[in-house]
Amino acid sequence: MKARGGEKIHLAETLKRALKKTKVSAIGGLGDLDMIERIIAEGKADMVALGRALIADLDLPRKAWSGESRDILLPVSVASSA
Repeated sequence: MKARGGEKIHLAETLKRALKKTKVSAIGGLGDLDMIERIIAEGKADMVALGRALIADLDLPRKAWSGESRDILLPVSVASSA
């Protein structure tokens, strides 16, 4: 599952560095599970917010957890830019 997005990650990263005791969430077109994992693993944000991705596929968390990522339905806005 590949998608463009994450153009606003630098904002979350900047906030996380400035607000050391506050949890920061990344937003903005995050439909790519690999990107989401990298954002958290690299410490750019503490969590991610999935809006359109969850509207398009309510089972996204279950599918991701169980290794069914290729079955995840992307929102049109994310899928059309992939």
